[in-house]
Amino acid sequence: MADIIELSIPIRKSGCQCPWNIYQSISYLIFAGAILILFLQVFPEFELLGQILIIVFFIITITALIFYAIKLTYSDPTDPLVIDFRSTIDPELRDELENKTTRYCNFCKSPVSSIRSKHCMRCNRCTSIFDHHCKFVNNCVGERNYHDFIKLILALEVFEVFLASVCMVFFFHKYWDLSYLDIPIVALLVKSILVIAANGYLIFFHVTLIKKNITTYEYISLRLKRNTEVIPRLHNEENSLSYIKDRDSSVMYANKDNL
Repeated sequence: MADIIELSIPIRKSGCQCPWNIYQSISYLIFAGAILILFLQVFPEFELLGQILIIVFFIITITALIFYAIKLTYSDPTDPLVIDFRSTIDPELRDELENKTTRYCNFCKSPVSSIRSKHCMRCNRCTSIFDHHCKFVNNCVGERNYHDFIKLILALEVFEVFLASVCMVFFFHKYWDLSYLDIPIVALLVKSILVIAANGYLIFFHVTLIKKNITTYEYISLRLKRNTEVIPRLHNEENSLSYIKDRDSSVMYANKDNL
């Protein structure tokens, strides 16, 4: 067995654990600003029926968005075998768990369930069927929380379509006779359109991955293999790496997470 590799990074228990990712913090500020613009500038321009519809659709969409954002942020995608191994001091049980697999993580100092479990350097833990590390929730996405991730990006798409629709109705109501006071609303519309396009592509990408039964990490690895015949090649120190050792073959794998 290779030497145990020590890391000074604390094991992340949830996406709310400090330090927060800059993308996570910025996204919270952007959404807070969007809500303020919606209700301080756009909402008052509508008549009673329009205001009621805005409130109803806002409550529905924002509730779904916040619910899945919190659920994904606080989820623990850690490999169950790692959890079981690290939560016991019984030597017999540890031997039994080690004999379940030939995979071993030198960072977690624990056996892992399969080759599809990867160690995230940002979270300092092995994620079961690792897909990617999501900077916007500051957490890894894997087998145990992938469905919540899909629901989150779907909820985000619906919320942004709602915002864009309200802004468009607002502009049509004013016959596009805009003033400098409407600049924040224009910015809100542009932001929503950009998010709809980018997030829509992300949804399409993950639907494709689901059909092919592969993860984001595996997709990137295959692309790198075709380009460099190395899975994957280390490009810079910013990449998150893990080293998973096959105890029978003494082969070390370098694994890169993305996003």
